[in-house]
Formats: sequence, C-alpha cells, structure tokens
Amino acid sequence: MRYQKGSFELSHAQDLPLLRQVLRSQFVTHDQIFEFMKLGCHEIRRQSLNWRIKRLVDHQMVLRHYTPAVANTYIYSIGTLGFLYLQGIGEHCAGSVCVPAKSAEDLNCFHSIELNELHLALARQNLLDDWIPENEIRSRNELTNQGYAKDYDAVVTLRHSSMNGHPKPFVSTTGSARQLMQKPKWVSFCIWPQMNTSCGS
Repeated sequence: MRYQKGSFELSHAQDLPLLRQVLRSQFVTHDQIFEFMKLGCHEIRRQSLNWRIKRLVDHQMVLRHYTPAVANTYIYSIGTLGFLYLQGIGEHCAGSVCVPAKSAEDLNCFHSIELNELHLALARQNLLDDWIPENEIRSRNELTNQGYAKDYDAVVTLRHSSMNGHPKPFVSTTGSARQLMQKPKWVSFCIWPQMNTSCGS
C-alpha cells in the first residue's frame, strides 16, 4: 500500500501502547517510557524505542520537553494529534476532562514523574495487578454514572497471595502505597493527593 508523502503508519503492537502510556502518565521521562514498554513486552531495545518515539515527536503525536530542573533526560507528553487519535479509538481522554499538556515546567510534571516511579516500582516487584490512571478516573467521573468518590491520582490493585488472587479493597495515601510495596499482599488502593490518613475495608 502506498501512503501520501509525509504520512506514516502506526503500529498497534508498539506505537499504540507507547501513545497510551504517554497519555496515561501525563508526563513521563525517556527512561521511564522505555521501562514501561520493556515491562509490557512492547519494546526490548532502547535503540528501537529511541527511533519510535522520535518518529512520534516528528509527527507531533508526542511532545518532547527538556527541563533539567525536573529530569536530566527528555520528558514527553501527549500531543494534540496523538490525543485526537487515541480519543478516536475510544481511549479514556474526553476533551472536557483531559487536555494535552503543553509544558513540562508545570508543577504537575514533578507529581506525574513521581507517580510513574511508584507505578514502575510495583511492576518491577511483580506486585501490580492493575493501575487505573487519573485521566480514566476523571473521564468516568465526568461522563458516566459509574465513577469514583473523587478524582484520585490512580486506583491500583496489588497482589495479595492470601486472597487467592482476589483483590481486597483498600484506600491509601501515596506514602502508604510505598510502604505496601514491601509486603507480599494483594490489595486494591486509591492514591489520594496530599493526605496522610487511610481507611480499609
């Protein structure tokens, strides 16, 4: 098949997972996106990832930022074209609740990168069963009647061996979530921004 000059074809096996992760992370460093792709078995060679993400940046599907105060590598966020593409295939990114980020100098960038580190730390230890990102939570809350109590940073399900693989509901702060990483359990928890109390059921 011949394509119009300047156009390109997206790979559903590699480009699509990369775009989805950039959207869900809001901001993500180059090292983090490579590890996300490697843990998901979408990409195993850094050279290939470098080529793929540069291609997406060149076609304005992904935005590239360099902010040394935040990270010593490039930081990525979803571009308008990438946002519209994902929205068109049904990704949770409704325009009214999820707008493509324009600048990595926003304080939200630090928070997003910290959440990525927590996400990756859980995945490395094989503790992570599911991670529902903020954009999906906000979309559900704004656009459906099956939302959550509030706009959490993430809703996460962790493994709990004594529950035979069935998640146990648990609500936690970000700090408590880090402590849970050291315990061989299956739990579900919601990360609450800037709070120090937790409750379980």
